[in-house]
Amino acid sequence: MIITPYGGLRQIGSNMIHVQTKNQSFVIDCGILFPYEDFFGINYLIPNFTKMPKPDFLFVTHAHEDHIGAIPHFVEQFPETPIIASPFAKRLIEDKLSFASLHAQFLDFDNTRFELEDIFLDYISVNHSIPETYGLLLRDKKKINALFYVSDFKVDHHCPYEKPFEFDRLKELTKDYKNKILMADSTNILSAREKTLGEGDLVADFDEIMQQPNQRIFVTTFSSNAYRLQTILDSSLKAKRNVISYGRSIQRYSAIAEETRNLKEWSKKTTDISSYQESKKKITVIVSGCQGDFKSTLRRIAFGQDSRFQPEKGDLFVFSSKAIPGNEKRLSLLYNELSERGAQIITEKDKCIHASGHAGKEDLKELFNEFSPNVFIPIHGESLFLERHAEFIKKQNKDVQTFLLYNHQSFDSSKLKIKAASLTEEESLPLIITGKRRRLEKDHIRERRKIAEGGLCVVSFSIEKLSPIVVDFQGLTFENEVDKDHFQDKIHHLVQKEVSKSSNQYDSLPETIRIIVRKNLAAYFGFKPVVSVYIV
Repeated sequence: MIITPYGGLRQIGSNMIHVQTKNQSFVIDCGILFPYEDFFGINYLIPNFTKMPKPDFLFVTHAHEDHIGAIPHFVEQFPETPIIASPFAKRLIEDKLSFASLHAQFLDFDNTRFELEDIFLDYISVNHSIPETYGLLLRDKKKINALFYVSDFKVDHHCPYEKPFEFDRLKELTKDYKNKILMADSTNILSAREKTLGEGDLVADFDEIMQQPNQRIFVTTFSSNAYRLQTILDSSLKAKRNVISYGRSIQRYSAIAEETRNLKEWSKKTTDISSYQESKKKITVIVSGCQGDFKSTLRRIAFGQDSRFQPEKGDLFVFSSKAIPGNEKRLSLLYNELSERGAQIITEKDKCIHASGHAGKEDLKELFNEFSPNVFIPIHGESLFLERHAEFIKKQNKDVQTFLLYNHQSFDSSKLKIKAASLTEEESLPLIITGKRRRLEKDHIRERRKIAEGGLCVVSFSIEKLSPIVVDFQGLTFENEVDKDHFQDKIHHLVQKEVSKSSNQYDSLPETIRIIVRKNLAAYFGFKPVVSVYIV
């Protein structure tokens, strides 16, 4: 097998692995990468698979956006490639495709084993922060190489909602194989917590919180975490609270989770916001937007912009989540706003109300001991994470061959060698997506950055009739109207002067005027705005 990652092995996001066997090829996951901050209209980034040969299948490990978010783009390029996904992931993918007016073929998931021409592929149940998460076990039919790919997991032996990690099945299927290769999650390798909490560990603190005398408790979490939603619901009902679900993502994920039997009695035991009537009863409002996104329901409530709920003194806001890197400042502003409005706040630093979906060092050790690989490749992480994970495993198991694999390099499982990327650096960079799934070139990002940092001046005029010369300033603040009028007049004179000098040769005129106007504006502002000149 030749394993080539297209994303996820230099960043946390845009996960995608291409696997080439002697007679077939397939892809594992196809996710998006969110930019670390909101800027220049970028929606997300996706792996650059434009030069990938058509794969025979797309196998999906679970339904997080960094594993399924780019599938509409994949289907546009490979419309005939069938997709294999669990019921929960399938429904979410179908929603995405429907929104994009796309259709794909899905293969039956009733049996978690798939026999391809050269290999067996088995879905191995693991624990994570979203229902129906799997690792993929790839075994050649000669019983030489068994490769276990598990990009997102933790070990939760006592989860009240899902079965434990299928270690026994993993060991049974690989007991006769010569080489056992492990590709495992590196997300939490730098975490100070050695053992990742299980979902059951949160129940006691949620029960305690819901018994608080606060009339209104607002709880936010990742909408995809159906098991956390179940805990919040159950703890609220124990405390005889009415439960309201509020936010489009909460409604979407909870409906699909209930439909696929990953959430129990949600529609019966909760009230949708559209039918909620204000009352004096104690309520729990489960709100989407745990990362404080600009248009989220939670942010709207926190800043007093919501038509249903305004923060009041005595309200309790519970953040059952952790800040995604880059969102810390956004959440800090949210906390400050709620505090100033008199609300109380509980975060995962105050109570045991959040459990990561990713393996701590003890989880990694347990997986290693159960599977007993002789080859290890860290995945799902930034470059530093991958390096630290490799060092950690090497210290624990000195006889294990460890490889550092990065995006667009290839690992040959038969030769146990890494091959350099065949693409140029430019060809291997993620694709930038904006608007309605439109690609945005890097040059356009640079243009947007220049305008954002320096402002814009647009000059337009007609050669035949030099009056009026239109000058428009965007993002440029003058000290007073006199200065602004002075600059408009000055630009008028500059244009008239250059037109008279051009002797009916106008090809270079826009660039000449652009340079002169930019120089004059730079002398006034101390920076160089973007200047565009149009002859109409």
